[in-house]
Amino acid sequence: MFGNHANKEDEKETHHSVVDRGARRDEEARSHQQTQDQERSAGAESVGRQPVPGTKRKLYEGGQKCTDGELEGVLREAEQGGGLGGNLPGNEDDRKKRRRCAPAQRRSSSGCGGSVELLAETFYPEDREDDDDSDHCRTRQLAKLVNACGDGEQHDPPFTLSELQRSISSFNPKKAPGADGFTADICSRAINCNPGYFLSLINRCLAYHHFPKTWKEATVVVLRKPGKDKYTVPKSYRPIGLLPVLGKVFEKMLVARLKFHLLPRISTRQYGFRPQRSTKDSLFTLVKNIRAKLESSIGGPILWNLLLDPLLKQLEARGDYCQAFADDVVMLFDGGTALEIEQQANAALEHVRAWGVKNKLKFAPHKTSAMVITRKLKYDTPRLAMGGIDIGMSKEVKILGLTIDAGLTFNSHVAGACKKAIAIYKHLARSARVSWGLHPEVVRSIYTAVVEPIVLYAASAWAPAVNKLGIRKQLNVVQRGFAQKLCRAHRTVSLHSALLLAGILPSIFECVKLLHSEQTTVEFSSLVDEEQYNNHAFNYDVRIFTDGSKIEGKVGAALSLWDSATEIKSKKLVLPSYCTVYQAELLALQRAAGEALNSEKTTFGIFSDSMAALQTVANPTSPHPLAVEARNALRHCASQNKRVSLFWIKAHAGLEGNERADYLAKEAALRSKRRPDYDRCPVSFVRGRIRMDTISEWDARYKSGDTASITKLFFPSAAAAYSTVRKIETSSITTQLFTGHGGFSEYLYRFKLRGNPSCPCDSTVEETVPHVIFACPVYARARHEVEQRLEGEKFVPQDIHKHIKKAKTRNVVLDFCKHVVSQVIAKNKS
Repeated sequence: MFGNHANKEDEKETHHSVVDRGARRDEEARSHQQTQDQERSAGAESVGRQPVPGTKRKLYEGGQKCTDGELEGVLREAEQGGGLGGNLPGNEDDRKKRRRCAPAQRRSSSGCGGSVELLAETFYPEDREDDDDSDHCRTRQLAKLVNACGDGEQHDPPFTLSELQRSISSFNPKKAPGADGFTADICSRAINCNPGYFLSLINRCLAYHHFPKTWKEATVVVLRKPGKDKYTVPKSYRPIGLLPVLGKVFEKMLVARLKFHLLPRISTRQYGFRPQRSTKDSLFTLVKNIRAKLESSIGGPILWNLLLDPLLKQLEARGDYCQAFADDVVMLFDGGTALEIEQQANAALEHVRAWGVKNKLKFAPHKTSAMVITRKLKYDTPRLAMGGIDIGMSKEVKILGLTIDAGLTFNSHVAGACKKAIAIYKHLARSARVSWGLHPEVVRSIYTAVVEPIVLYAASAWAPAVNKLGIRKQLNVVQRGFAQKLCRAHRTVSLHSALLLAGILPSIFECVKLLHSEQTTVEFSSLVDEEQYNNHAFNYDVRIFTDGSKIEGKVGAALSLWDSATEIKSKKLVLPSYCTVYQAELLALQRAAGEALNSEKTTFGIFSDSMAALQTVANPTSPHPLAVEARNALRHCASQNKRVSLFWIKAHAGLEGNERADYLAKEAALRSKRRPDYDRCPVSFVRGRIRMDTISEWDARYKSGDTASITKLFFPSAAAAYSTVRKIETSSITTQLFTGHGGFSEYLYRFKLRGNPSCPCDSTVEETVPHVIFACPVYARARHEVEQRLEGEKFVPQDIHKHIKKAKTRNVVLDFCKHVVSQVIAKNKS
């Protein structure tokens, strides 16, 4: 097994030039040398946009100034040296006219200008035709044939306003703008002032197969990669290209159409830049296949997937297992002997190398790692090479952030994740103490948003390792510290008590949970009252009312079709009890679209009281199977010149059709005995069942554990306490009450902080939580008042958990307990 990284050479047609970022004043030029050291220490350099012809621009190199002509000479030299010239706008004749800078004016390669040119050559290498082989020449000629379309030839329909609006609304206004300085919110407001104007512009670009170069001129900020030993090589830096937002709006519209056609056809072994796919899916599949082998013996992302897709399919056809996430490629080989694996792997590597040469991609053998996974104690090591360069063998490989070792123990991965989490805990512990500091809810936010994702990353792949005692101990150490901070407990509080009072699930069970776990615009309108309904409802040949219902644990849906004021047809739909009302509403909408498709009528109004279901159907990116089928039916209706409109109406507002659909849905749920019309299990149900199972397992371990004896007095069951604890305000007093770890004589005596463990009421009785709450005569009067407020119910240790569970008596009991504990702590402090 090995992982590889591909260097993408020709991914974007972005134009760059070695110039200053915009027109700066002369005083900025004089201060440039002074600020240069600060910029380098921050790890950032920038490559600005192409200057506008006719304006006065200057290239600052060590305080010297270059005129426009001298600047062109520098760019020409960069072109001849394999730099940026090939990416500049203009034809060959223009480039030949550019004058050189005098040699005395150019800095050495170690200077600022040389550094910028070197970075530009590394990050944006030129695609030179001189390096083409026969395959490359053939590809260029095919591209020219495709691009040389005749006049009036239409390859794609014009963009619509809905496509434009979806593209505009997808941008974050806080993202940095391009060289023009226009942020996403500025562009959005400008486009919305006259959307038709901008739509005409991009449709004209689409018709002429043109992408404006101005929209592809990027300001490039170069950042240091953290943790590198040397920052004198370009690979220690990462470029961030800031493109104009207007160009990104156009590009996103193009990419949306590309995805619509390409995603269903791309290899299933590519996990990067795919909807509903993540690094965790890739790692889970990879580890699953490794175990199986052991048992048997923006425009760039989608274009990159399109480029890599043939390689994945070729390797699959050869019988080689290969999967990718973006440009991280993993291959898996199995065989009876090292020689057999060596032959398979080297043949596949040669195929990959040849494919890379053909597509002008350079794979990095020095970044490629290989590892042997076997149960044999003695084995030969296969010798692997790629392009004449040997590939080193290692005991572990890091893929997409997951460290996989040769024994699949995942010890090093868990240790590394826990080390990061403990470092966060040490910083947190300084400002979160038992009686002061960060509020527990702030700690909870840090734990759930930062710590859990670090520790549980890719847990679906390494979850079986939690059965090992060593892994469990590491996870428990991390979680115990944060749980103690969450409930403001002392460091001596046990893991079971801290987890229960903090209301968080043990990490080992969270891992198990993760283990088990052509476009047509669709829009809908909201009819908020009967007047609006009457204005729209009777403009259609057929009105279809849909509804879903879940009653007494049973699920049903229904359609009611109306012609004028008469119901002409109805249909009841049955779903299993584990389905949700949301699924029932979606099923009804899908069947309603099908009725419209199969009908001879031409206009239809579909009315639903489920806003969520309508939004899912209207969202073109929603992958829900029922929504996809509904959109397909609506698209076919449009192709048959049928007009289908969707409407949201208010539930139980007295509309006859809606009330009829509601009645039919409930009747389908309660009385239908036939086979379900739809039986796919929702993810929410699976998650709920998994959560119930994990809590049950936690409850069993909690009850059988030797620790948390005081906590079990108040919460004998972890499963029952899970919801109750969240309703109790966490404080140092309540935590000491529920754990017994605090200012009690018995506890202080254990740590030699008090001379004896006895209670002031009796020297022979230890001062513990059960004693001061239920037996100590010092608090007998307050205890009697509590019993009076409990209305005859006994205030004894056996019933304390019942009083805390009930909302009616919880505050009465807790107020008394906190009052007693506060007095005990204050007494023992003195």
